[in-house]
Amino acid sequence: MPNPHLHIEEIGAKSILVAQDGPPTTEYTLNPYSGCGMGCAYCYVMKFHHARENPRAWGTWVQPKTNAPYLLGKARAKLWGRRVFVGSATDPYQYVEKQYRLTRRCLKVLAECNLEKLTVHTRSQLILEDIDLLKSFGARLRVGFSVPTDDDRVRKKLEPNAPKIVVRLKTMQTLRAAGIH
Repeated sequence: MPNPHLHIEEIGAKSILVAQDGPPTTEYTLNPYSGCGMGCAYCYVMKFHHARENPRAWGTWVQPKTNAPYLLGKARAKLWGRRVFVGSATDPYQYVEKQYRLTRRCLKVLAECNLEKLTVHTRSQLILEDIDLLKSFGARLRVGFSVPTDDDRVRKKLEPNAPKIVVRLKTMQTLRAAGIH
């Protein structure tokens, strides 16, 4: 359920890709938003420097990186044949995506990059609005969902503004039926 008290502040990012050191499963992460309106109590991102500096409580603010698709377009050559993870530090399909469509616009750029692998991680049924675009990645795409409980009463405490568990399960079934892993 969208957070009606969400503070939205548009920003221009200096960069959009973060190179990853470590295991070769992901070479770059991409987060079209900073902050997150889902308000998950267990989120590790709230301990990051940029989140601690924000005067608002975690889950009550989001900063759409309005220039994300442009920056990604400039970095296309760097991404050719690489592995990218979308949503490592924010949900790319949180409810503000309905308004800003930054994730969709970034996916359109990534579709031109001949990626080796694309991973998208979310909690939201809004991903279904991009099913046509997601299918274009074929076997190179993996979609992950956070489902920390099967009890919606617990979900309301842990993830107060995230979609209900049944909605997530239906979304996963729809993606699977569309041939998306």
